[in-house]
Formats: sequence, C-alpha cells, structure tokens
Amino acid sequence: EVQRSKMRAEVGRAFAQIIEERRVRVTADEALAEIITLLDTEFDDSMAAVGQRITALSSETEALAETVDTLNAAVGDVSAQGLVKFTLSANQSGVDARYSVAIRGTVAQAYKETGFFLELYTVNGVQRTRFAIL
Repeated sequence: EVQRSKMRAEVGRAFAQIIEERRVRVTADEALAEIITLLDTEFDDSMAAVGQRITALSSETEALAETVDTLNAAVGDVSAQGLVKFTLSANQSGVDARYSVAIRGTVAQAYKETGFFLELYTVNGVQRTRFAIL
C-alpha cells in the first residue's frame, strides 16, 4: 500500500513544496515500512532541499533499519550538499551498523569534500569496528 501527499505553493519568483510518500508492503517472505519526504524551495537563483528516507525491513532471517538524510543549498554557482546515513542490520551471520556523514561545498567549478564514518561489522562471526575521516 502506498500513500502519497503533495503540498505546493508558487507566487511570482518563489516556489515551495513538500512531497511525502508512505509505503507498507507485506509478502510471505518479508515486511517493509518506508517513509520518503522531500522539502524543496526556490527563489530566483537560490534553492534549498531536504530529503529523508526512513526504512524498516524484516524477514525470517534478516532485519534492516535505515535512515538517509540529504540536504542541498545553492545560490547561483555556490552550493553545499550534505548526506547523513545510519544503517543497522542483523542476520544469522551477525550484526552490522554504520553511521556516515559526507559534506561538499562548491564555488564555481571548484569543490571540497569531507566526511567520516563509524562502523561495527561482522567478519566470519567476529565483530570488528572502524572509524575513518575522509
């Protein structure tokens, strides 16, 4: 089952909208629940957008929970983007968890990026951790 809603306004050079989609699906093999949301604005040469996806998925042998957040802001050829993702999974082999952040700034054609992640993961039944700065 899918429910979709959209709210939109526009006056002159300004525009704003919110789109939301909610989805549930159950089969003989798995159950899924998901919400996707987008907020979007524009005024002349500037824009801002925020997106979010929240997912829960379960089956007989696996479970997954995930959130993904995206952000964008731009005025002309100057922009910034961000991504935050948090994923947890469990199955018969073990558990995995990862939290990651990535950001990028652009001016004209030049850009800089940075980010980091934290991770807990399973290899051959042994849990390991790592942390990285990009």
